[in-house]
Amino acid sequence: LRAPGIVEVPVGERSETGVAVSALATTLSPGAFLVDVDRDREVMLIHVLDASDALAVIDDHQRFYVKHQRAVFP
Repeated sequence: LRAPGIVEVPVGERSETGVAVSALATTLSPGAFLVDVDRDREVMLIHVLDASDALAVIDDHQRFYVKHQRAVFP
């Protein structure tokens, strides 16, 4: 593994249910899983196999949320 690590993905407008669904969706694909949710800082701590480009990881999670999840599980 070249750059495994934890990326802080902002919770943003996700509800509690939305955070849970995002966490579940994250674990469905290999290479990423939810470690914790820091409510004080409003971030989801996600461990990924390649954290070398944290902004790309955050972008992927936000894009998925907006495109597929927000309308069903905000």
